[in-house]
Amino acid sequence: MNEKNSGINILHESIKEKNYWEENLSGVLIKSNFPYDTIQKGKKDYNKEKVELNLSKEAFWGLQKLSNDSHYKLHVLLVASLNVMLYKYSGYGDIIIGSPIYKQKTEGRFINTFLPFRNTVKGDITFKQLLLQVRDTILNANENQNYPVESIINKLNIQVDDMKRSLLDVLVIVENIHYKKYIEHISSNMTFVFSVEKNDVLLSIEYNSNLYTKSTVKRIALSLDHTIKAITNDVHKKVKDINVLSPEQNEEILIDFNRKQEVNDKPKLIQELFEEQVIKTPNNIAIEIGSKTITYKALNEKANQLARTLREKELNPNDIVGIMIEPSIELAIGLMAILKAGATYLPLDPRYPVDRLKFMVEDSKVEFILSDSNYSHVFRGNIKILDITDQAHFSRDRSNLSILQGREDLAYIIYTSGSTGKPKGVMVEHRTVCKTILWRKDEYGLKPDHAVLQLVSYSFDAFIGGFFAPIVSGSKIVLLNNDEIKNINIIRKYIKEKKITHLHGVPLLISIIMEHISDEEANSLKTITVGGDRTPPNLINICLEKDIELVNEYGPTENTIISTIFRNMNNDSISKIGKPIYDTDIYILDQDNNLCPIGVTGEICISGGRLARGYLNRPQLTAKKFVKNPFKQDGVMYKTGDLAKWCEDGNIDFIGRKDFQVKIRGFRVELGEIEAKLLACSYIKQAVVIARGLENGGNYLSAYFVSDKKVTNNELVSYLSNELPEYMIPSYFMQIQDIPVTANGKIDRESLPLANSKINTVAEYVEPRNDIEEKIAEVWKIVLGARNIGIYDNFFSVGGDSLKAIRAASMLSERFHIEINDIYKYQTIQMLAAKIDYLSEDLVTRITTYKREIAAMEEEQANTEKNKEIEGELTDQYNLYMRKIEKYKDLNLEETINYKNILLTGATGYVGMYLLRELINFTDSTIYLLVRGKNIKEAEKRIKQKVDFYFGLEFYGEISDRIKILAGDISERYFGLEESNYEALSMEIDCIINSAAYVKHYGDYERFYNINVKGTKNLMEFSRIGKKKDYNHISTTTISDGNIDGIKRGLFTEYETDIGQKSNSYYSQTKLESEKVVIDASRNDINIKIFRLGNVSFNYETGTFQENIDDNAINKMLKSYIKLKVFPYIDAKMLNFSYVDQLAKSIILLFNKKALNNEIFHIYNPHQVSIVDIANLLKEKYNFIKVKSLGEFLEFISDNIYDEELRPYIDNVLMYMDIENNKNSTELISLNEKTNYILDKMDFKWDELDDAAINRMIQYWRKVNFM
Repeated sequence: MNEKNSGINILHESIKEKNYWEENLSGVLIKSNFPYDTIQKGKKDYNKEKVELNLSKEAFWGLQKLSNDSHYKLHVLLVASLNVMLYKYSGYGDIIIGSPIYKQKTEGRFINTFLPFRNTVKGDITFKQLLLQVRDTILNANENQNYPVESIINKLNIQVDDMKRSLLDVLVIVENIHYKKYIEHISSNMTFVFSVEKNDVLLSIEYNSNLYTKSTVKRIALSLDHTIKAITNDVHKKVKDINVLSPEQNEEILIDFNRKQEVNDKPKLIQELFEEQVIKTPNNIAIEIGSKTITYKALNEKANQLARTLREKELNPNDIVGIMIEPSIELAIGLMAILKAGATYLPLDPRYPVDRLKFMVEDSKVEFILSDSNYSHVFRGNIKILDITDQAHFSRDRSNLSILQGREDLAYIIYTSGSTGKPKGVMVEHRTVCKTILWRKDEYGLKPDHAVLQLVSYSFDAFIGGFFAPIVSGSKIVLLNNDEIKNINIIRKYIKEKKITHLHGVPLLISIIMEHISDEEANSLKTITVGGDRTPPNLINICLEKDIELVNEYGPTENTIISTIFRNMNNDSISKIGKPIYDTDIYILDQDNNLCPIGVTGEICISGGRLARGYLNRPQLTAKKFVKNPFKQDGVMYKTGDLAKWCEDGNIDFIGRKDFQVKIRGFRVELGEIEAKLLACSYIKQAVVIARGLENGGNYLSAYFVSDKKVTNNELVSYLSNELPEYMIPSYFMQIQDIPVTANGKIDRESLPLANSKINTVAEYVEPRNDIEEKIAEVWKIVLGARNIGIYDNFFSVGGDSLKAIRAASMLSERFHIEINDIYKYQTIQMLAAKIDYLSEDLVTRITTYKREIAAMEEEQANTEKNKEIEGELTDQYNLYMRKIEKYKDLNLEETINYKNILLTGATGYVGMYLLRELINFTDSTIYLLVRGKNIKEAEKRIKQKVDFYFGLEFYGEISDRIKILAGDISERYFGLEESNYEALSMEIDCIINSAAYVKHYGDYERFYNINVKGTKNLMEFSRIGKKKDYNHISTTTISDGNIDGIKRGLFTEYETDIGQKSNSYYSQTKLESEKVVIDASRNDINIKIFRLGNVSFNYETGTFQENIDDNAINKMLKSYIKLKVFPYIDAKMLNFSYVDQLAKSIILLFNKKALNNEIFHIYNPHQVSIVDIANLLKEKYNFIKVKSLGEFLEFISDNIYDEELRPYIDNVLMYMDIENNKNSTELISLNEKTNYILDKMDFKWDELDDAAINRMIQYWRKVNFM
């Protein structure tokens, strides 16, 4: 009986002990260790070395006092001390330390030879509280030591590092009470062995020298000695207040590492420094861009003249003036003029999204913006635009102006990414800028014979250092326009021709340039300065080979451009950002604002005399980020959120962002801002964005999202492109079931799957089939860092972005004729391979073939006079068509349907906007607008922005009581509305006008189908329920594009739809499919009208075009001809300019006529023109234009095919002509006589394209910088 009870007791005890360890080791286990110096893979896992130290007498007596001579209490004290050390060194509060089991009276076999002690360290608890916790942990572990702990660890499948070391990285042994031999099988990387003598404690640290240097371990030993002294002196001190650094270690970091060379800081303002330089070098070139230059004297005089105009606006110091213009001489004049006028400048890069620019302007309360006619339309309301190109400014007094500002007044405001989704404005004063640029001038020894190539956006603070330092040194600054900065060949050419000595930009762009530059081209280069991102190793190697100094600069905007510098980078310094510069103190602090030991990661905090004033209109954020300096009385310290660690030599090793704010190609990006934009998308439920490191340096963004519908990468890229700058758009998107979370409910970013090209591939993998495809695939693999890329994978869907596109184009240009735009045009290997040729005579030969084919076509046309004439076999078809029109002769067009509520889709599009205006002006209907957006507020914002762009906000005020905005999407079930709201809407609407469409030259079929076909099906379903609805469908005449087997030529009228044509265009395919859906519905008692649109052109009255003007193929074609200065003699009248205002008017004239139900209309201008007609009209504006025969034109193309500047335009022309594809397509002649006959009866007339219209078009092109 007793034996039975004894067995039960043992079983119960075993279960209790098992439960203890399972509970104690449950949850996420992070190995506790002192940060490794390095991991030397390839060597044996463990290379044992030892450092010894006798603890100081103060530490010894402190331990003796608290332990009362008990070695067991001493063990508790030492484990607790190391808990504090590990908390401070690792930044984690979940600490696991191991020790051997205590010595036993009799030796034998033990179930456990070691025990793990897991404790939770928090900054707010006292050391005494921690000590008691550690004591209880050690006691509990010993009470439960009879259950095999290793089996629990193995069962939990705890993940350790890639060298498969033990969970226990740190062990503590007190030799007097522990058997060291019990833990010899545990390959911990640091073992603290304490040997207690009568009046001494010898500390021996055994460590893995593959991971730690001896100097690091010595510092840890000294740090532990100091920590023991601190905690034994005051056990009531909170953990966060315990300093683990000795006074000597503190002094090394605070004083030695922050020693800086003094700079002669003149008590002057920026403009005064510039004016001093003008006196020294008046005739030196100050700015050069393209073929234009301006001297120091002329720049100063023009800035003075423009500043006098600004002064008349009664500006005061700290008043903000915006500047929005392309990089140019005018930009330099404007920047200097604003400062001379006594104001503060706000840079507004026109490449930023309009919403972002408008926020910056509204937030800063800008009243004046210096710009030119290209951007006067962007801002309306009370914003006054001063045209910097207006020559009236430059007839004023040229002399220098009196100084209005003081050194403490603001020089500029730079907006950086903000965590709330809104950027924040950093206010920077003259005194800090002057200090910085004078330091930069001296540091780099800038001289009048130096030339600096500036590759940074002027809205980025790095521009300021690379602009103002040279300009107060007499150096020449070379700027690039937005096209040139994407063209590596032009940059190489400029470096050589303009004898560039200093290159300034972000690492990845500089790396691409240097990969392709020859020794001859780089001969003048002395120094390359990079910053804002990690430096690729290949850039370092290239600079070492070419004997060019590579300098890494680090600095947040909040500390005026630059804070640290690392000169002469080498292969061991990829992540080094150097040492603090003049008037800057750097502190690397832990989570409790204590100094981090050398080698320990913490937050970079900055103090000194170059800090910004704070954030504009953000006092709470300013107070949070600009805090009291704990190391200097009355000082201020800026908390950067950047993580780094000190190196032994006083350099700083950069780690990354603390709060998920990252650097992407030099731009500071707040991941929360991108997440906020994604979450604003109506179909995104959850979203997380993270940054991952590239093997060759830099970061890329990966976005993870949850949605109830299948979402393609292209949808998200398209959406974000309207909301964010290009560099903030993630390279990868991954749709997942759920966002992973940690045990405490926070997002677990570490558990997010690794995005790769295979996951993001939307097409089935197909390997390259020929030599060209293989060569392209090789380059893509290198640029994108992917293993397998199929020929149907989209470049931008598998991680491509603008910089990678530049690099890919540059690498491919070594073998092929290719430009950066080709990567955007032909986004798969299959498409690109079909469009590019080897660098040989192949292309010239092909053009020669074109010439022969063109000559044959011209001869045939001359003989048969078939140039768009209706003859021969088409005569009967044409006559039949004209007879059908006769039935409309007596048509009653007076009977109009008075719709009460009209649903208009696609209202944010170009045509949709003009349809909305016509509906407002010519009906009394209430217009319901279905607009994509997370909510009505977001949808309304989109409508407002579009109305503002096309008609001005005043018009929105006039129509607000006539429109009702719904946040929804036609491609979703119930349009994305609540079912009850959808049903209620079906009872209100009596007419639908569907102008929604996905109109792109490329993309995945699913995106086209969802909007163009599925969306139409959803609208037809909506037409059938509730109140009966008439349906109007906006389509395109390009549904006739393609080939019909066995048919060379034919007519395509309003009576034809699907006649067997097969198009390669997804847009044409899906619009044809959508028409068939509509026609099928008309057979089921739904009244429909289909409006096929031709080439939608500019507003005839104003010349205004669509917002995304670059998407229009005819515009790009005409621009290319103008840039080439040559037009081909093609007199076939096949181009129609269907003015958007007249086009919309014609649709609204027709849509509500009862007699026209179930009809199809061709809406385009019948006054078609030829390329020759356009050339003759343009000659009035561009007298250099020549017209050549097709043969001569192609000869010209052949002769200039290798001209780097003309090549992009030649490519556009060849793509438009596309003879190879066109000769294999059926020629279908579109007719719209029926439509025009009906419109004529309603007194509607299309205007012809004349000189006045062309002039308005050209003026708008120039206004938006298209030309």
